[in-house]
Amino acid sequence: MYARRWIWLLSALTAAALAACGGSGSSGFDITPAAENLTIEQALAQRECIAETHTLAICPADAGALSTPGAPGSADQVEVDVPLGEANSLSCASANGGAVCTVPLSFTTMGFPPGASFRVATRQVNPDGVWTIAAPPVPSGDAAEAELTTSLDLPVGAGAVQLAILVFVDSGHIPGSSIATLAQSGADFAFVTPPVSVTRP
Repeated sequence: MYARRWIWLLSALTAAALAACGGSGSSGFDITPAAENLTIEQALAQRECIAETHTLAICPADAGALSTPGAPGSADQVEVDVPLGEANSLSCASANGGAVCTVPLSFTTMGFPPGASFRVATRQVNPDGVWTIAAPPVPSGDAAEAELTTSLDLPVGAGAVQLAILVFVDSGHIPGSSIATLAQSGADFAFVTPPVSVTRP
């Protein structure tokens, strides 16, 4: 059941992206950082998933259950929750007097099929930088509803960063350590937060 539903969903996502592009597909490497930033801003402003390419949908994190593009009703709702608190900030756990700030991060996922895998990508907001892929998060529970934990290594002077929870429905593709755009990750979904401040103890 999961397999049929997700094959149908990805087919619908492909059709939506092709229609948006006037019939020509995108490899992900055709997307520029500037164009992707506009898609991210649109997804955050509208609080909905937007098909950026024929494989990737960019969604807002912390928006509650979202109907994925082309999904037939509430049966295909997914959710990623990144608890940032009212301050919308991350606290540096340790800096060791160096240039790297280690930040523990836990997030929850709901509605994804068994076998889905997740990665966290971060970038500095000012200036816009490349996305850095963190170590694979450690899950507890199953993929349908799970909490995952990882550690982020951020520059001490980062100020504000942006997070993206990358979702790979088929976990066979693993991104490199850094990417210029989320589309280059090969992910099926990217759940993006607004800019988040980084505080030191």
